[in-house]
Amino acid sequence: MAGRRVSRLVEAREKARARTAERRRREQRLEDLATDWFQAEGEISEIEAAAERRIELYAAKVRGEAETSVRQLRGRMDDAVGEMLTLTGVRAVAELLGTQESTVRAVRVAADAAANVAPSAAPDVGSSEARTESPSVATASVPSPASAERAPTSAAG
Repeated sequence: MAGRRVSRLVEAREKARARTAERRRREQRLEDLATDWFQAEGEISEIEAAAERRIELYAAKVRGEAETSVRQLRGRMDDAVGEMLTLTGVRAVAELLGTQESTVRAVRVAADAAANVAPSAAPDVGSSEARTESPSVATASVPSPASAERAPTSAAG
């Protein structure tokens, strides 16, 4: 009977060792897979951050190009309004362009101010500096309808 008991004990230990070994292999595999997952997650974060930086740089470049183009176009608008004002009055120009008279006047005032600047300090008329410094029709200070509503009016009685 003692032999049987020892044999059962040995058999039980072998079975326990086999299960433990299998559990250890499984745990090691799970740990390896988790490590791989965390590495991939870190790489994804790095790639996304790098992509975001590249997107921001590209967007800044595009914005700069757009601003340059818009500035040139606004200069053309100012030039057109200035030339139109040599041919007709403020009201006619504003009506023709579908804008407010105050906008056209702002361009005229800016053109007059630029003409009164000393020749040595004034940029060349054909240069881009002349165009970038003059306010445009689109950016001239025009009161918004909301501010017109808030403006005090004379008392009617």
